[in-house]
Amino acid sequence: MRTEYQPPPDVQRQINEIVAQHATSPSQATRLTAGPDAEFVFVPRYNVEAGAGAGRVVERESEIGKLAFRRDWLAQKGVAVKNLAVIRIKGDSMAPTIRDGALVLVDTGQEKVTQDGIYVLMYEGELVAKRLQVDFAAGGVIIKSDNPAYDQQHVAKDAAENLYIIGRAIWAGGEV
Repeated sequence: MRTEYQPPPDVQRQINEIVAQHATSPSQATRLTAGPDAEFVFVPRYNVEAGAGAGRVVERESEIGKLAFRRDWLAQKGVAVKNLAVIRIKGDSMAPTIRDGALVLVDTGQEKVTQDGIYVLMYEGELVAKRLQVDFAAGGVIIKSDNPAYDQQHVAKDAAENLYIIGRAIWAGGEV
C-alpha cells in the first residue's frame, strides 16, 4: 500500500515550469525528476486520525493525498520511504510539541520502542499518539502526554503486548 509516488510526466513538467518561473537564480530552480535521484519524495497521506487525548477508532484507511519531503532529509533520518505515512492528530494532549489538527509523518518501520519518542499506537482498541518511554527500573513502558494536564500511564511488561506500535512520529506540521 505504501509506495513511492512519482507524478505523471505531464504534471512533473508543469511543476518544473512553475518552479523555474519563480526561481531568482538557476540554482533555485530545483527540478523534480523521476526515479531514485529525485530531490523530493511524495509520501501518502491517509484519512486516519490518531487521538492526542481520547483515542480514535479507525474503521477504514484510504489515501487522500501526498506530501513532499526532501529525500536527503529522510536519508539523514535513516528511514525507508516505503515505510512512511502521513496522518492527522486530533486533541491537545501532545501540545505544545504536536498541536491539535497537526499532520505527522510516521515511520511505520519502527514498530518497537527502542528509544524514547512519540509513537502512533493502538492502545485498548484506539489509535493514539503518545510519548513512549522505556521503564528500565520497573520494566514495561511509560505512556506520557507532553501536555502536563494529562496523567502518565505505566504499562507493565506483561501487559505491553496490548500495545501495538504503528510507528514513530518523525515530523509534525500544520497550520499557524
